[in-house]
Amino acid sequence: ESALLHDRTRLLLSRVGRSPRLVVDSSISGVTSSSVIPNHVSNPRIEDVSGCAPSFVPSDPWMGASIDVKKAHRRMKIAQHERALLAFSFRGRYFVSNCLNFGARASSWYWARLAGAIHRVTHYIIFLKHFLWVYVDDWLAGFRKSTAPLHVSLWVMLLLCINLPISWSKCSIGDQITWIGWRISFDSWTVELPDEKIHRILDQLASVCKQKRVKVKDLESIIGRLLWLTGLWRLLRPLLQPLYAALRDIPCTIVAVSPQLWTQILDACGDSGRLQRSLNHASFPEGARLTRAGNTAISSLAQLKRVPFIKRRLWVSIQDSDHPLRCLSPLSIAALHSWSAILSSTPCVCNIKQAPLLHLVAEADAFADEDMCGLGGYIQWPSVKQFFPSLDGSLQPHICALELLAQYCLLGMASEMVPRARHQLTIPMRSDNSGAELASVKGMSSVKILGEVLLAFLDFQRRNGLHASVEHIPGYRNDLADELSRLRDAFSPLPECDRMHPPLHFLLRS
Repeated sequence: ESALLHDRTRLLLSRVGRSPRLVVDSSISGVTSSSVIPNHVSNPRIEDVSGCAPSFVPSDPWMGASIDVKKAHRRMKIAQHERALLAFSFRGRYFVSNCLNFGARASSWYWARLAGAIHRVTHYIIFLKHFLWVYVDDWLAGFRKSTAPLHVSLWVMLLLCINLPISWSKCSIGDQITWIGWRISFDSWTVELPDEKIHRILDQLASVCKQKRVKVKDLESIIGRLLWLTGLWRLLRPLLQPLYAALRDIPCTIVAVSPQLWTQILDACGDSGRLQRSLNHASFPEGARLTRAGNTAISSLAQLKRVPFIKRRLWVSIQDSDHPLRCLSPLSIAALHSWSAILSSTPCVCNIKQAPLLHLVAEADAFADEDMCGLGGYIQWPSVKQFFPSLDGSLQPHICALELLAQYCLLGMASEMVPRARHQLTIPMRSDNSGAELASVKGMSSVKILGEVLLAFLDFQRRNGLHASVEHIPGYRNDLADELSRLRDAFSPLPECDRMHPPLHFLLRS
């Protein structure tokens, strides 16, 4: 019953412009850390809606519907012997809830299991073609307009039969539906970011741009909003890299240490120069990292031990990950200004209709050793003609960047061979390098050279109306592209007229 007697539980009882909500922070009492969740549920994103959109506006129009459950977490009843775990105190009084509250780790898990069951039953009842997603307690559905009234009626009757309370004021049906912050138009299959969301992000950007040092919570908030925004505009993801770099740029604190404290620091440091335990000093908590001692930059314990202690005091620089501020570099500030310019001058409307898929095979590979690297790949069209590049160079440690560069070469070749005045096209591509594949999917990388190639790769897609869908292929199945990447002095199996040499200088410069 220790949680019942805990008197430091934080509460949030009111929200600006919205109805009050009781939020209990169960992490203070230790309930959250002690809860073991057997599995995790992935919530749908706006990309999932885009993945179900047609490639053209159908002749039979569609419409959407959304249903919100009222106080979803409080639909889950707590066992009698576990109710004390979510109890809290307020002004000297103790409160015990019979239902799960908003804020407990177990609440979302138990509700997700119930929501999943309701979701599957809904699919079973609405047996004709439809779309259906659930984000926690917020459902979104898409129906053909000719059958939508019947299907929505069946859906609502199902929820009423199982006595699930519906928040009627949040429900909607029509050509346009607002769901998880996005305005979805089923008549044109477009998604728009509402003006109030844009203004909120612009105000936050303007506030952060004025500071050279920003609070960690503010920086994490703006990164989270922009990451959510780029769910549809993935080609803008490289603009997030400087912001993530700023999140890792922890300010240094300069402290004068005595010989006794210096000895304690050496004993407490790990091989990377990070403190493995707290010292009897406020500036040296556990996990802090020493970056400089005197005039010497520090990156390991061995370097730290070689620093001479000459005077009575030695000045050291230390980084504490719990520091509440982060430094903004000129590159980070420029990225923030770029985001502000984009959001203030560009309509945030995205066409989510699926780009037609080209039925071809495009595989690429790269190799690198100490003094040479090679790129190879081929495109196989339905006519079974193959074209491939083969280049030499260096930079063995950057094999992921070379693999992505090989994919970029294939994309450039495909762009030259498809018509210009056309709809956006999806190019299926294969790579046996997980790093290049992951960078292409995420749209950003903290590795500098890989990030530069990725920036050019995504910008080329944007300017040429192409979408590169890079999927993984086992290395043993990518033998032809691997052989082409290593083709140097050997005789080419293809005639010269079928070979292409992509202009690498132009591609990377663009």
